Amino acid sequence: MDNFLHFQTPSLAHLISLLCKPTADAIPKDTSLVVVDTLSSLVNYAFPRNNEPKRTQKGPVHSARRLPVLQFLISTLQKLAATRDICIVVLSQCATRMQLEYGATLIPAINAGTWEQGIATRLVLFKDWVMETDQVHDVHFVGIQKSNGRVTPGGISHVFAFRVQNVS
Repeated sequence: MDNFLHFQTPSLAHLISLLCKPTADAIPKDTSLVVVDTLSSLVNYAFPRNNEPKRTQKGPVHSARRLPVLQFLISTLQKLAATRDICIVVLSQCATRMQLEYGATLIPAINAGTWEQGIATRLVLFKDWVMETDQVHDVHFVGIQKSNGRVTPGGISHVFAFRVQNVS
């Protein structure tokens, strides 16, 4: 674990400042992977969707500022990936949307056109349980929702099972 750096950003502003002008301490030159975990929580906390108070002050409301910040963030991540040759993995939650053609479909919790255009590949991770000889076992899966900029028809394709185990 000596080759891993971990930063905990308490807010979206902290994350943006960390990624915008990364220092050698934040993202060393030999970095090959950056993982941003639970981004949708930071975005939804910074820009709550339905809990906007009545406008009593001047300036844009939260929802009006959300899109430009998402545009800036995706642009920053793309520049970081391109200029430093880094793979960037963004982990975020999903939501369920009902569609007539497909039934319940998983959609990303950050669901904006600009964000969608900036993401080249999207995988979905999920967990299920199976009964085997009267015992319940966890089964983990990964499926492809978007590959090389193309959304998978029907929501998810090429689903693979994998095992999570401890490594010491």
